[in-house]
Amino acid sequence: MNYRQFFKRFLWPHFPVYFLGILLLIAVDALQLWVPKLLGAAIDDISLGKTHLASYVGNILLLGLVILVCKFGYRLCILGQMRKSEYLMRDAIVKKSIRLPVQFYEKHGPGKIMALLINDVTSIRIAFGLGMLLLVDAIFLNGLALWMMASQITLALAVRVLLPMPLILLAAVLLGRVVRKRFRHVQDLFSNLTEYTQELFLGLPIIKSLVEEVSVARYFATLNEENMQGNLSLARVQAVFIPMMRILPMICYAVSLFICGRLVINDEISVGDFVAINGYIGMLIMATMGVGGLIAVMNRALGSYDRLREYFEWPEEQTADDCAGDRDSVPAQAKVRAEHLTFTYPEADTPALCDVNLTIPEGAFVGFVGAPGSGKTTFFKLLLRLYNPPSGTLFINDKDVRSYCLEDLRALSGFVPQEQILFSKTVADNITFPAPAQEQDMDYVQQLMDDTAISLSLQDRLQGPSSKLQEAGTDLSGGQRQRIGIARALYKRAPLLLLDDVFSALDFQTAAMIEESILKLRRKYTILFISQRIDALRDADIIFVFKDGHIVEQGTHEELWNRHGEYYVLYHQQEA
Repeated sequence: MNYRQFFKRFLWPHFPVYFLGILLLIAVDALQLWVPKLLGAAIDDISLGKTHLASYVGNILLLGLVILVCKFGYRLCILGQMRKSEYLMRDAIVKKSIRLPVQFYEKHGPGKIMALLINDVTSIRIAFGLGMLLLVDAIFLNGLALWMMASQITLALAVRVLLPMPLILLAAVLLGRVVRKRFRHVQDLFSNLTEYTQELFLGLPIIKSLVEEVSVARYFATLNEENMQGNLSLARVQAVFIPMMRILPMICYAVSLFICGRLVINDEISVGDFVAINGYIGMLIMATMGVGGLIAVMNRALGSYDRLREYFEWPEEQTADDCAGDRDSVPAQAKVRAEHLTFTYPEADTPALCDVNLTIPEGAFVGFVGAPGSGKTTFFKLLLRLYNPPSGTLFINDKDVRSYCLEDLRALSGFVPQEQILFSKTVADNITFPAPAQEQDMDYVQQLMDDTAISLSLQDRLQGPSSKLQEAGTDLSGGQRQRIGIARALYKRAPLLLLDDVFSALDFQTAAMIEESILKLRRKYTILFISQRIDALRDADIIFVFKDGHIVEQGTHEELWNRHGEYYVLYHQQEA
């Protein structure tokens, strides 16, 4: 995303009102320059003994009122519209985050997005809000003030009075580069701190159970120290920058007093002209100091823009809008086939799956067993295209999964991962997620809760499907969260049900109850079931045994048992 694309996407929708604000700001700059001129003329009249000053007072008050109205207008137009652009940026970041592939989150984590939403968007809003005010002042106020000064004294004298101004600009440019570099570093440190803090609070029960509070707090203190040192490094630059911007303008006043004071003594200009000139110098100083602030603000914004550009340039997953031609309807059944499927994760050296060949008919109940890391979950990820398999290697209903619109492909599957994500909503809303539960859904939701033993498990804690859960379902046990995840997948009524070791957090009695409910669906759905509990797969139509990315055995429980192979070894290890 280049500058033009960024402007068109986030700023152009509100640009007409924004431009009106710029015009009002220019008008304010022009009107402000009349105040020193009127004040100087009034002082000259006083020095001549004239007492009719009411007209000056009235003109200055009227001018102040017009300036007040214009200032209100430009702040509303410029700063108000930038709030709307800020909304557009945050909305785009969140929508982008939903469409990003899992590879992004494996590399960056949620802390990066939080930093973009909080810090980087704010930096850009300030740059186009406050920064625009400073930029217009720097151009128009400086130019008009210099022109008004030249009308009081010669241009050569005006230039001599303003000779220290380039020092201010030079200091602003040199220090501004350092500010940009250090600000970007601070943003990265904040991202790391945010991400770790989120993980810390989510993992507090595990941390307490392992008695690792001290080591975790120590590591957090290290990250916090790095964040503090980064901010102090930035603050040190700003500590030099800001006082310098205040000291250098004082030289202009000293030069003005020396040059223009002599002109007053020699009667070459009046006292009123001297007052007006110093008024213009004050405006020039403020505008030039604003240039220093502008450079600092813009350098921060450029650092934030670089981070946003990198984020928006990440390739997205395919969306429904990207699908050309006729969309696939969800079939009543699904069959799966893999032909010489080999897959290696990005940046990995060895394949996670090697030459996998299998056929799963419609309505089958299929088990997947094997040691951790043998490729079972990877196969599920490829079916869902969380990662893309090689073309022509994986098929659902005899159609290459790479040929499906991604939304249509995932509509075929109800997926229950090992770790469940619950929301601070009712039990029913979590089951019907993402749509909120409707009255007509409640009978089916209650049936699913009974089938997955949710009702029995929660009867002492919650009052039915309308009970609200705490954030992330922290008021539930791991097994209870797992049951809600299973009910959520069943509610989808997808023809392909993918269960990834869903019994790992359940006791044997509950697992047997849920298994019985799942077996009732074995002809209605095609069920692919990863389980470390081999006894849960005794009734499977076929079992695939994975080892180091290969399928080393396949068959029914009895067939595999009688072969005395890998399955037999795994079964006896569990029995022992």
